[in-house]
Amino acid sequence: MTSLPNTIADNGGARVERQPLSRNLLATKAQYLLTYGTSAVLMVCGLIVYRLASQQFSDVSFAQYTLMRRSISFLVPLLMAGLGVGIAKCVAQTIASAKHPATGLQFLTAGTFAAFASAGLWMGATTLYPQQVSYLCTGSGEYAALVQSLAPMLLGLLLSACSTAYLRGRMHVSTANMLRVVSLGVVPIAVLSSVDEPTSFFSHCGLTVIAINAVALITILLANRTRAWWPTWQTSRKLLSISLPRVPGDLAFYGLLVIPATLAAHRFGIRTGGEVAYALSLLALAQQIVVAPSYLLLPEASALLSSGQRDRVASRVKKLVCVTTGCTIVLVMIVELLAEPLIRLHLGSSTPSVAQAIRLLMPAAIPLNAAICVRGVIDAANDKPIMPRICLVALASFVLLALIPWPARWGATPTLVAFDASVLLLGGLALWATLQALNDSSRPDSDKIDQAT
Repeated sequence: MTSLPNTIADNGGARVERQPLSRNLLATKAQYLLTYGTSAVLMVCGLIVYRLASQQFSDVSFAQYTLMRRSISFLVPLLMAGLGVGIAKCVAQTIASAKHPATGLQFLTAGTFAAFASAGLWMGATTLYPQQVSYLCTGSGEYAALVQSLAPMLLGLLLSACSTAYLRGRMHVSTANMLRVVSLGVVPIAVLSSVDEPTSFFSHCGLTVIAINAVALITILLANRTRAWWPTWQTSRKLLSISLPRVPGDLAFYGLLVIPATLAAHRFGIRTGGEVAYALSLLALAQQIVVAPSYLLLPEASALLSSGQRDRVASRVKKLVCVTTGCTIVLVMIVELLAEPLIRLHLGSSTPSVAQAIRLLMPAAIPLNAAICVRGVIDAANDKPIMPRICLVALASFVLLALIPWPARWGATPTLVAFDASVLLLGGLALWATLQALNDSSRPDSDKIDQAT
């Protein structure tokens, strides 16, 4: 196996010998391009799904669909409990260590069992308290059947996140991207073309994604030809020690992307909430610009930092932030100038309130994408949950601004402006934390992996 040469690197004034690091643990330009291509495909699929939903569903059903999609984007990270970061980081560190040739299967199976447990909690909550959960998600207790239909969708997405995190940790980028395209792009389009209401869509789509990822997980286990895949107490504890402290931060980050729509639905009705949710969904599509660096930097930076190569991480981060920020700025300018025709092209019709919501929210894509781009480096460089703390600060700032008693005639505008301000704070703090992490002379504590494998 080809490995990088041993060199002597200056690390905060101390001379540190770099450890040999397999090139298989570093993302190539082709893998970055492939991941960008995957992001582009998923963005197109997302646009197609919304167009089909607007044609298949009534206005009220479409508002329910967009609001549930925003709820899913919040619930998946919450129920995932940081396992995506934990699995990818632990697998990358395990393989990067010359002392441990283990493949990290135990981290994958431990995460999979935890995903089943999390999905079970959601099913229990929606079964025992359907009206209450419906009220939290939609502002009304009338949609209990709708929130209950999310259970298979959530489990499928949790399984997909576990399997792709493991593949990322091993830098099997092509396989991970293919699984993402099928689970997140192809399946929703195929299912949506055959249903006419949101409840059927979420249940049928979820069951299909579960089946696909169950096959993927079984294939991974069989391909490794080892019986040492059952998680031990040590591997489970290691995984949870990395994953669980990130739950509050994930809750804050994805809550920040959902609460504006939920708040608008509570204050001004589900139609207004659906409009804000649609605008936030376009903001989420803009995040595809930074999916590639965010997707690959976590395992890559974990491997590089564990071998003392901070300078290479800093060089990659600088280039990626500059490129992704430039692309995001161009996209924001296009949307700001052509909001109405783009909405008509996407949905077939446009309203001034939707266009206004999009124009108010799209500038937030610039600091938001910057934060997403560098969060993998922050997580790789720190065992402490630095990024989650930043997310909590941003969410607290949004809540404080949104709770100010603005005049009712201003509608949802103050809520959207509060969102922009909090995301700007999020981006600034994330960039500052990245600089601090890369300038820190201390290496991350990767020695704990020894006890877990």
